[in-house]
Amino acid sequence: MKVGILTFHRAINYGAILQCYALYTILKQLGYDVYVIDYRQPVIEQNRLDLRWEHIWNNRLHWGNIYRYLKTYSYRRNTRKKFQVFSKQYLHFTPKCVRASIPQNIDLYLIGSDQVWTIAHTGGYDPVLWGAFNHSSKARVCGYAISSNITSIEAIDKKILCESIHQFFMLSVREKTIKDKLNEYSSLPIRVDIDPTLLLSPQSWNELIDDSWGEKNDYIVIYQARHLPGKESLLYDKARVMASQMGITDIIDLSTYDYTPQEFVSIIKHARYVLTTSFHGAVFGLIFHKQMIVFKLNDGHDDRYIDLLEATGMGCLLKDIECNPLPERCDYNILDERLASLRQSSVSYLKSLKNIL
Repeated sequence: MKVGILTFHRAINYGAILQCYALYTILKQLGYDVYVIDYRQPVIEQNRLDLRWEHIWNNRLHWGNIYRYLKTYSYRRNTRKKFQVFSKQYLHFTPKCVRASIPQNIDLYLIGSDQVWTIAHTGGYDPVLWGAFNHSSKARVCGYAISSNITSIEAIDKKILCESIHQFFMLSVREKTIKDKLNEYSSLPIRVDIDPTLLLSPQSWNELIDDSWGEKNDYIVIYQARHLPGKESLLYDKARVMASQMGITDIIDLSTYDYTPQEFVSIIKHARYVLTTSFHGAVFGLIFHKQMIVFKLNDGHDDRYIDLLEATGMGCLLKDIECNPLPERCDYNILDERLASLRQSSVSYLKSLKNIL
């Protein structure tokens, strides 16, 4: 069976590229003929643009910001190149396409994972990521661990939402809150499944690991996906306090995107401590059984990792942002037991897709 994945494979974001890699890899392990559909989502592409004068003008940037963009041009170009090299090395793509040119030689279009239904990332409703595109009558559209938020779902016209849900032959989301919300509009059975990064075992992730990071001195890793206004250095400040208390000299900030996706995974694996406000920062801390603190910013966007940690019995890693940064040692045996059950269920779902044609 030929499977085409539709996801955020071109976002300059560690979680986005690694969840794509993980889903691609697990499907290959299950015996599928897998491709990543090279759909150029307009907003994602806009975020990848090189500096262009029309882009500056359209965004009404001031001269000070023009200077800043010029100054960081080389840095942004090099960052994109790191992600492009990773994608070319590990993923197999269809020709690039837009909605009107989605490949037709696909048996199963698998949409997800990641926040492909979050309108802040897609600039509103994106019909392609809701399965509304031309395809063979024999092909099927399914979802895997699609992530979103209630605000995004409620922003879509109800008629369009109902029609979109019924584009799917089988549907799987990542958050129970999204499942419950969608059930208000459709009787289609909807599953809740784990993020694909959690489908791969630590041994599978080791294929990306550079163990030279294990030869370095102890270091603390920080990774923040978002900031509190006026407190951009908050996580770094927390790490400095911890480093002083623990006698650690190095702090590595993955939020700078100075590292390749392989280095991202390697650095977390060999870190002494991990401090994060990111879903995928928490995921890789869990995969490698790290001493970790996952901070709650209480800004309305903590739910994704709160749900994950509580579902896996690792709620002890959650801390309020005001807390003293001293990570607790949680019982990772609980995680392994619960994750094994969740993983088995999600892998069984992916296996079952072979029988839908």
